[in-house]
Amino acid sequence: FEILYFNFTIIDYFNYFIYIYFITKNKKEEIVKKAALFSEAMINFIKIFSSLSVLIRNDFDEIINLFHKKDARKMFLKSEFNNILNKHSKKSDIDSDYFNLNTLSQSDQRKVLELILLSNDASDFLNNEKISNCYYKLEVHHLFPHSKYKDNCIFLLTLISEESNRQLKDLNLEEQRRKIGIKKKTLLEKHLIPTEEYERKSFIDKRAKLFSDEIRKYY
Repeated sequence: FEILYFNFTIIDYFNYFIYIYFITKNKKEEIVKKAALFSEAMINFIKIFSSLSVLIRNDFDEIINLFHKKDARKMFLKSEFNNILNKHSKKSDIDSDYFNLNTLSQSDQRKVLELILLSNDASDFLNNEKISNCYYKLEVHHLFPHSKYKDNCIFLLTLISEESNRQLKDLNLEEQRRKIGIKKKTLLEKHLIPTEEYERKSFIDKRAKLFSDEIRKYY
């Protein structure tokens, strides 16, 4: 279903959408009406996929359009990054050169990856499909093969489609770059992958800095 762009629950989206309606329309009666509609939709979640009323469908379409507006997306990213990091970060983490994202829970690490890819409007490595359009088939991809390194450090991970992951997961980073296409430098940069860096320790250090620079835009 189109509204489930990333790994957020429908409750997350409900709260976000009501917030967006409040700051963009500021009509109390309208908000109450929308809230009632979405509450009913959540209660009847299974029915959403088969029998949405025309009114609810129109509301979903309108909200999706709002979500794609730059300001709305920026507010959403700011809210989500802050929610995650405020649960885990200490002042020493915030003041350091980069956030120690490896202390996050596995689910929050994945959400950080999703948010970073959304922030950069990233695409899949091989099929060029926007990550935001293929959530249902995304997999965690190890940029340094897990079969060799057994390392789940977040700075060695990204999210790509199941098919792309199957083709790339056993290749080293240099081989992956060749298969993706050397000319697709921008595609890799949108995943915050350091260019021309193949040594694992240096790669982690550089990508940690890139992650932190990206997050500080919102945090």
